Amino acid sequence: MIKALQVHQAIEEVIILVRAVNKYVEAQAPWKVAKTDLKAAGNILYTATEALRISAVLLSAVMPERVGVVLGVLGAAGSSEKWGELKGGTQLKSHEALFPRIETK
Repeated sequence: MIKALQVHQAIEEVIILVRAVNKYVEAQAPWKVAKTDLKAAGNILYTATEALRISAVLLSAVMPERVGVVLGVLGAAGSSEKWGELKGGTQLKSHEALFPRIETK
């Protein structure tokens, strides 16, 4: 899609992925799973976070600054869109809101 200059469609495909991951997390409810199976909860969270990392990489051409923050928080700067590059057990870094709410009067 990028090669055909359909940047808007490429972005939409990534947004579809992000929405699917959001539904996955809601359906899997790792906060509930963790009460009985920490390993399974960890797998759910890894899957969601790895998909977030890949989404960030795919959006890097159109949102380099925000994506840089996401990849920095994940300790994944310079990673590719290949699945499995997020190292398990990585401690996430603290950060400010990526997209702060705009307050209007």
